[in-house]
Amino acid sequence: MTVQSTQRTNRQHVAKPRPAAQKKQVTKKAKGFISKVDLANPPKGMNPKLAEKVRKIGLTTDKSLQPGYPTKGTTHCNEAAQKYAKQFGYDGFKGLNADKMNKLMSNPKSGWHKVTEAEAIQAAKDGKMAFASVPASKGHAHGHIAAVTGEYAPGVAGISQAGSDNYEFGTWRRETPSFFVRD
Repeated sequence: MTVQSTQRTNRQHVAKPRPAAQKKQVTKKAKGFISKVDLANPPKGMNPKLAEKVRKIGLTTDKSLQPGYPTKGTTHCNEAAQKYAKQFGYDGFKGLNADKMNKLMSNPKSGWHKVTEAEAIQAAKDGKMAFASVPASKGHAHGHIAAVTGEYAPGVAGISQAGSDNYEFGTWRRETPSFFVRD
């Protein structure tokens, strides 16, 4: 402990010791979103099999997917989506950015189907591949894509994403996305 003096009052006081650091939990929430899911006990609403697929992407552990790598402002939602889709045997996202992924999924001949949020949630509950996506817009220079991995709250799609924040389970934070599932 240190003793400090205050010039205004010339009183001395003893600085309070800081509380001991708390133990790191396995399931960690960041800004209300779960950055790393406890695979032994995934959150209610998240499909456990999809939670395992999400973990394999490395959203919180793969340096190349972290925001700002290799340069400030860089995000990697498209690369995370590609890694996730590959686990389902789909390699059609290879080399595409989020805008091009959105355009591809919006094409009815692509094998992707535009669905409602409720249908995307159900597909995730059934262990199927589903995505939420938006193209670039007036407010955002580039698009965004995230895997739908369950139901975060009643009627609200739970997603797993890489972006300005990487998390294994949370909700969509940009303008209203379109939802897609594959045959």
